[in-house]
Amino acid sequence: MWQAAKNVLRHSSMRLALIGAVSLCTLAVPHAALAQDEEFDLNERMNTLEIPVEPPLIKAQVVNEIAKALGLDQSQTELIAALHQGYVVQFTDAATAHRDRLKALMDEMQELGGFNMGGDNMQDMARIGMDMQTAQREWMERRQQVGQDFFENVKAMLSPEQLTGWARFERDRRRRTLLHVGAFFAGEGVDVIELVDDLDLEPEQRSGIDPLLDSYAIELDGLLQQRLRAAEEVRNIDYMDAGAQQTMFEKFERILSVRRQIRDVNRKHAQVISTSIPGPASDRLTRAFREACYPRIYAPTQADAYIAQVLGFEDLSDDQRRGIEGIAAIYRDEVATANNALARLMGEQEDSIDKALKQSDIMMLAMVGGMAAFADEAVAEEQMPFDAKDLLMDEQQQQKQDDLYRQKRVYIVAAIDQIAAVLGPAQQDRAPMPDVPEETEQQKALRQIRSMMRQTMEMSEDMARQAEQERNGSNPGR
Repeated sequence: MWQAAKNVLRHSSMRLALIGAVSLCTLAVPHAALAQDEEFDLNERMNTLEIPVEPPLIKAQVVNEIAKALGLDQSQTELIAALHQGYVVQFTDAATAHRDRLKALMDEMQELGGFNMGGDNMQDMARIGMDMQTAQREWMERRQQVGQDFFENVKAMLSPEQLTGWARFERDRRRRTLLHVGAFFAGEGVDVIELVDDLDLEPEQRSGIDPLLDSYAIELDGLLQQRLRAAEEVRNIDYMDAGAQQTMFEKFERILSVRRQIRDVNRKHAQVISTSIPGPASDRLTRAFREACYPRIYAPTQADAYIAQVLGFEDLSDDQRRGIEGIAAIYRDEVATANNALARLMGEQEDSIDKALKQSDIMMLAMVGGMAAFADEAVAEEQMPFDAKDLLMDEQQQQKQDDLYRQKRVYIVAAIDQIAAVLGPAQQDRAPMPDVPEETEQQKALRQIRSMMRQTMEMSEDMARQAEQERNGSNPGR
């Protein structure tokens, strides 16, 4: 299958069709992730796709963030709030126009018979895909300009003294809004400063590590800006220009290299800072960083919430409390074992992918590099409901992962059942047992996208076969 896809990339007419397919699939991903149906039909999904109006990228909370960071007075804060309202209007108008433009292209696609890459409509579909890419690129430029205009208007209202703090505000804002977007490598999207803030250190402890945090913030910000520039270079590739395409994989490798460096900076500074904090806080930071590397694996479960609720009951007897705490301790050990196994599996998967990337595997670079480059287009609050590395697992890895999640669910359900049995009828009424579905929304989304990927790869194979037939037809002596 991989060889067939490589052949597509090498054949110019087929390449255009594939670009159209990728463009259309990119639009479908968030909606496919929300699907609840058991069967997934790519053609049907594309033909019924609804394109939303993108919400403003800069949220209203930025007003308070600026006021706090720069010490604004009440009148300045009110003026900036008014500027933000104007930004929202501009952004929404532009986003609506962009949505309408994409919708018109989708309607044209449906008039051609839907998302069908075979037959006479292939070149038209490729053209629509290219038009969508052009529309997206122009929208990205417009979206960025509207945001820049807002911040330039804010700066015009600041005093010279307040302006001296602007660079630090921008640096902190980039870390908060960009760091976690599209994170592929474990630890890449972890904000070490945020983890330290959660420790609630004593003032003297915090002052002792503030220079380390400043050093981390400066080094990280330089890499975030490199990442933005590298991603922009990829998005500006003219896919109609065969010469420009030759540099595509080099650009993919560059952005992945920057993302690795961000991961390494986070790891390095988390370790340095944890060793500089005395007492239990050091271990808490180390554990928090490890769990933040795989947030979906270590996320609290229904049993965690249930245990916390029940232990908050004031009418528990001593025997009940001891029984619940004992059940909770066993549950936490069991789930920690499953979580650690899932994290090891994901780490092994990342190592395998990274090895292929460093060996310039063309298909791995195309998939991972493309995700890494276009992730920065995403609205920061909207993330895929699963780790992107999940998409690249083979069937054996998928089975192992599914088995671990099933075992984890057994532990969760058992803990809830056992704790409920300890409670009296009135207590049970106050703490209904939570439902633990056999398949989470995250797992459903992953299954849907894997289905989409299989179908797109099958189309790629069909296109490769057609390309081979075209070549053989024009060169009968081969």
